[in-house]
Amino acid sequence: MKHLTLSVAALLMGTAVWSAELDKGIQLYKAQKYAASVAELRQVVEDQPDNNKAKYYLGLALLGQEKPDEAVETLTKAAEASPDSAEIQAGLARVYTEQKKFGEAEEALKRAEEKQPDSSEVSFSRGMLLLAKRNYSEAARDFEVTLERDPDNAEAHYYAALAYNGMKQPDKMVEHFQRFLKIAPDSPRAPRVRSLMKALQ
Repeated sequence: MKHLTLSVAALLMGTAVWSAELDKGIQLYKAQKYAASVAELRQVVEDQPDNNKAKYYLGLALLGQEKPDEAVETLTKAAEASPDSAEIQAGLARVYTEQKKFGEAEEALKRAEEKQPDSSEVSFSRGMLLLAKRNYSEAARDFEVTLERDPDNAEAHYYAALAYNGMKQPDKMVEHFQRFLKIAPDSPRAPRVRSLMKALQ
């Protein structure tokens, strides 16, 4: 009985470590520290091959590193294991949008909308697709909806700024870029944004 108790304790401790690594990987992703996030999340996926949340964020972090092929592979595996996940389908829509595979992006987005139409991941991915198609006003609307649900979403602020730039609304663009820099000061995009903001002064 004592041996069994020790085994259960060891298992629970291992789960706690994996959970901490997953949380750390997600936080690094949200801060747009993509390389560090990928390293952390790869370890979680290696230790927990069935952890689809880790695969979801790993896919997004790989996309942040501009590795869309790896991102698609990772997210596709997660989607096969969790076919009802709107989050994962929305992630696939984002990768396909980056690859300019708009048909595939629309199909993945439709699947995500059917499962969870009110999710921030869905509104964000729809905004990304609309932005890529230069439908700036509707893209901005979707990013604002995302930010109502998730105010500290650095990516949503960044892309909202781009949408407002497309709409020739520099005040709104600056507002979102400032928020982006506050949330993710170490983002790979931050130096370009700071340079732009300085030029606007």
